[in-house]
Amino acid sequence: MNAAESAQRRLFKDNYAAMSNMVDICFRDCVNDFTSKTLSGKEETCVKRCTEKFLKLSMRVDFNAAAFHMEQQKAGAL
Repeated sequence: MNAAESAQRRLFKDNYAAMSNMVDICFRDCVNDFTSKTLSGKEETCVKRCTEKFLKLSMRVDFNAAAFHMEQQKAGAL
């Protein structure tokens, strides 16, 4: 396996772990009633908000990490 494949595999694992973590957190925070197969309206709204916040935060972190990495590359190139 070359370096690019290794990096791609690591990225996939990291993304999978983040999504798994999001599911766990949102489920624990939002789902409280196990008497029905479906989510209540309140639970569904909570899950949607939770996942939206998590995804927005993840995108912001990724953007900031990419910007930091680019700055580090520029500093190293000087």
